[in-house]
Amino acid sequence: MWYDYTDLAFSPYNEYRRQMRRICVVELLSAKNVKSFGSIRQDEVSILIKSIKTLLMFLSGCRQMGSSSFPSLTTTSKLSSLCMQDMFSAGKETSSSAIDWAMAELMRNPRVMEKVQREVRECLKGKEKDIDVKGLKYLKLVVKETLRLHPPIPVMISVWAMGMDPETFQPERFENSCIDFLGSSFEYLPFGAGRRICPGVNFGLASVELSLAQILYHFDWSLPPGISFPDVDLTEQEGITVSRKNHLFLLPTLYINPSH
Repeated sequence: MWYDYTDLAFSPYNEYRRQMRRICVVELLSAKNVKSFGSIRQDEVSILIKSIKTLLMFLSGCRQMGSSSFPSLTTTSKLSSLCMQDMFSAGKETSSSAIDWAMAELMRNPRVMEKVQREVRECLKGKEKDIDVKGLKYLKLVVKETLRLHPPIPVMISVWAMGMDPETFQPERFENSCIDFLGSSFEYLPFGAGRRICPGVNFGLASVELSLAQILYHFDWSLPPGISFPDVDLTEQEGITVSRKNHLFLLPTLYINPSH
């Protein structure tokens, strides 16, 4: 697909690309298809949450049975690394990169973390399936603000430079704004604009919002000892997608719903 620029992302704008884009949108990325994949997304996110819970229970059991038998598991960085690698194994893909950036920004801004977790836990209380993120308004603002500060692929134009003023991570800036992801607002172009806009906008947003909502609902997150909120590294890595250069090490704590 990469030969002679025949893939969808890097092909020149011509009749071939128009047909390729039309096929992708109609057969895979239309709003109807994205909605039909909702149960699959929920199943995959449930598997992710279950794997983190299982890992935490296993490590907790190992410590109770005798930490001397498992010296490597007593290290904070090991626990963090295992959890985050399991969560963000596909770090070069735009959706997982967006979640990674969102978690990093939330850890640097505890006020925002507390506010978005409170919303998620109030809206998703008691819901294991059929989770609808439409009511998570503040979570959507967090995703918007994350993509403003860390656009996935600033290749053709420096959308990073356009959107970095102000630099503060403040999701409330979009609260009473009509700015959207569709490329009509030229001060905000995380997915591009015009005929070259990313055809998978709806697909990517659905994956990011659902995953982030579940991660924030089921776990409380903290930084390893000795690291403060401003110390969270936001250095970017060079590549096709704008991912974080260094791994994000966090400590998850299982959230127990008081009503259960």
